[in-house]
Amino acid sequence: MEGWQAIFDNWQASIDVWHHTNFFAFIVFFIPGFIILKVYDFKVPNVRRDFSKAIFEVIAYSGMNFIFFSPLLSLINDPNFQQVHKYIFILSIYLIFLIMPLMWPDIYLKILSLKFVARRLPNPYDNPWDYLFYQGLDRSYVIVHFKSGERVGGIFGPKSFASTSIAKEQLYLEEVWELDENDGFINPLDRSKGIIIFRDEIVSVEFFE
Repeated sequence: MEGWQAIFDNWQASIDVWHHTNFFAFIVFFIPGFIILKVYDFKVPNVRRDFSKAIFEVIAYSGMNFIFFSPLLSLINDPNFQQVHKYIFILSIYLIFLIMPLMWPDIYLKILSLKFVARRLPNPYDNPWDYLFYQGLDRSYVIVHFKSGERVGGIFGPKSFASTSIAKEQLYLEEVWELDENDGFINPLDRSKGIIIFRDEIVSVEFFE
């Protein structure tokens, strides 16, 4: 009877995610993929991801991360290596679980931006608005044309902000400039702290160096 009880306890522990061994394994396979998806969603903010439904994606990305580092994992898994090269071991853990998961989304987006890849795979951004502003737009002079025929000039810089496609598009320009008749930038308006512009009023936006 005791033998059957031991078998039952082992089986129950194997299916219990909160058992200390399984919980540690769950965390190990969860952390890298979670970081990868969170960083990717920050850089390509098309949808609000429900992580309760994305657990298999998280684990899959963690698995790919571990496959890439499998030679390193085999090396640092040796107890002798851990004792002799303690600092390399610690650095390797940071590399596998934090540094590279933070970098994989950038690497993936860089690959997608290559011409021969871009011609064959869909762009991850839903629209030009997200593509332009979330690709890292440099400080630029901007002219916004409105449906009313009016126009506003300004600067989109590090203190400016553009909303994402999951929200209603809005644009904050940190500086507002006076324009001449030929759309030339004359000077910034005195005492201005910028302007918020709603997408519904915009016909087009021009960018200048």
